[in-house]
Amino acid sequence: SRSSSSSKPSLSSSSSHHITMSETAEDPFKTIYNDCEKTCPKYVGKYKQCIQRIENKPEGDCEAWYFDLLHCIDKCSAKKIFSQLK
Repeated sequence: SRSSSSSKPSLSSSSSHHITMSETAEDPFKTIYNDCEKTCPKYVGKYKQCIQRIENKPEGDCEAWYFDLLHCIDKCSAKKIFSQLK
């Protein structure tokens, strides 16, 4: 029988490894994501059309259209995000 104490390290017990961020630090991803979404109107439109088409139906999803949209946004945002890394 195993003991109730775990051999896994506790994240909260090791304060020397705790990283805190300044409350004023902002993640630029949201801005970049929104800017890049504007460069993908074709995919945004197709995704929104799919959502409207299946909104009141018991089956179906828009996963393929969503992934097409994300691929477009990722393609645009990757360059912008990586350019901000130091």
